[in-house]
Amino acid sequence: MDLQTVVPKAPAPWAVPVGQGKACASGSIVAVSDAASDAPSVPSAPSLRDLLALTKPRITALVLFTGAAGMRLAPGATPLHELLGALVGMAGIVSSANALNMWWERDVDALMTRTRTRPLPSGRMAPDAALAFGIALGALSLPLLFLVNGATGWLGLLSLVLYVAVYTPLKKRTFAALLVGAVPVA
Repeated sequence: MDLQTVVPKAPAPWAVPVGQGKACASGSIVAVSDAASDAPSVPSAPSLRDLLALTKPRITALVLFTGAAGMRLAPGATPLHELLGALVGMAGIVSSANALNMWWERDVDALMTRTRTRPLPSGRMAPDAALAFGIALGALSLPLLFLVNGATGWLGLLSLVLYVAVYTPLKKRTFAALLVGAVPVA
């Protein structure tokens, strides 16, 4: 008897392959598990740990480190409020891009050993929650970047759009996506 027999894991309702569900009273298809209950497995509110995982904290920290180093090396003194605003805004915009990237690629992430335990492919978080989180981070971060100055705001917006709407879908199609992806990172 293996652990899967003792503790069956139900797939998330949105991850049930076609034809492997059960019609419920409303006519929609729900997940069927070996568990005692036939109720679909719906993730509860996302945990703080899973929300943090969506932001890819190590990548975000690296971007903040390089951004802070660039500000430190720039000629002249940067006022503290601009420095802090820029760093907090950068953290938010990078976190937004990472969360939206994970939302977009949840199907591919479910297939790869390295990424299948992330919050979305593992079923610990509903896609709508990740999408809302990513959009909220971007919506809160962009005004902060524009408060630093216009150039910072526009570069933040350009980076977010290029990474999420151009690089992410392109990387499944062509290696040239790496060139596009280098722009937001720079």
